[in-house]
Amino acid sequence: MQRLRLIVLILLAGIWGCGKKDKVSIYTCPVDGAKCEVLINSGTDDRMPAWSPDGRKIAFVREDTDGPRICVFDVNTRTVNVVTDSFIDVDGISWSPNQSTIVVTGSMRNDDVRVIRGLYILDINGRHATRLTDARLFVGHQAVYSVDGQKIFFSAGGRQQSTKIYSINLKSGEITILYDFGHGHSASEFSWTKDGSRIAFSALSSGNREIFVLDFASRNIRNITNHPSDDAQPSWSPDGKKIAFISDRVGVQQIFIYDLESGVLKQITTDIPGLKGTPSFSPDGKQIAFDVFLEQ
Repeated sequence: MQRLRLIVLILLAGIWGCGKKDKVSIYTCPVDGAKCEVLINSGTDDRMPAWSPDGRKIAFVREDTDGPRICVFDVNTRTVNVVTDSFIDVDGISWSPNQSTIVVTGSMRNDDVRVIRGLYILDINGRHATRLTDARLFVGHQAVYSVDGQKIFFSAGGRQQSTKIYSINLKSGEITILYDFGHGHSASEFSWTKDGSRIAFSALSSGNREIFVLDFASRNIRNITNHPSDDAQPSWSPDGKKIAFISDRVGVQQIFIYDLESGVLKQITTDIPGLKGTPSFSPDGKQIAFDVFLEQ
């Protein structure tokens, strides 16, 4: 049987002693959790990998003493291109369907040197960033394009506002509220299906985080983990049939994949230590990206 491999983009961040430098690398691993192989090893803090729709490039954030830079790694040539260094901080990146732009959640300085957090569209070629939201919306960590590229889905809340799910029409600029979780709800770490019809998210339940799925049409919310461990950071597979997430149910954080149709839960990582984060499927569904922070 053909062996499925998944390229696991792993951030290995070290906490070093005095005079030593933190190092973050990007690795590849087979699906069965065999020995990892280095994909990107720059000696700097490379994090938050995001696959291009054709799977040939990986956008990521490279951070050093000069601040964050959004970069693109070419999987075939193994070269890195710096797209922009104009952001003060970056919390999420995601490709447009035609791969010409990246939607970024983060903060930039405007002309009067104020720091404005919001939703931005970054031109891959021209390196021009256009802000889509104003300071009244405290945008969450991740945003995604609709399949046709005409809308962007995102979350916003905080600052005494309830967490809501929004869409923005890129042609008209109209912002629509799709769902309001209400005040006091701990929903966060949102992930959208490819068609935007469902989201997965984490929320506190009985003292620990669980993974939930919200169907926009039925307004039904379903707990898919229901386990006393801490389950977090869900990510949909491209076909909308599986969800990858992080759990410490085996004593240490590992990556699991839950099949929504069969109910089967599969542990993907086994011998990789450290704190993991942001799992993300590749476009063909055979690969996944995630971060690992190792204490040196």
